[in-house]
Amino acid sequence: MPVVKTLDDIMRNLETLENYRQSTDNAERKFYKGLLRRGKWFVVYECRYHILIGPSRFVGYANNSKKVHENNTYKDGRETNPAIEVAINALVAKNVTYSDVDEKFGILCTREGITPQGSKKKVLVREL
Repeated sequence: MPVVKTLDDIMRNLETLENYRQSTDNAERKFYKGLLRRGKWFVVYECRYHILIGPSRFVGYANNSKKVHENNTYKDGRETNPAIEVAINALVAKNVTYSDVDEKFGILCTREGITPQGSKKKVLVREL
């Protein structure tokens, strides 16, 4: 499965996840919540009025979708994380504290009724 090459690839996948979050289709919402619950590394995009969050194992594969992701037996953050870093390398990102992102991730999980598994989440990138 090809990995992302550009910021547009990343944004497309984050928007796909946001559509699943807002979907009236229960299977899509359940898929979205499962990704958030199990994720360890996240891509965070924050703009003035909202925040998009997605696990790197989903966001890092080009043109990803629920069906594609479920059929990808080789998904691996060791492949997607470097691809995401390369795709955003030219961007100027502001410094961010993990506590700030943890707080926003916690708010999102509470709003969605999700209890994340494992320890604190790690942020791969935040673009403002």
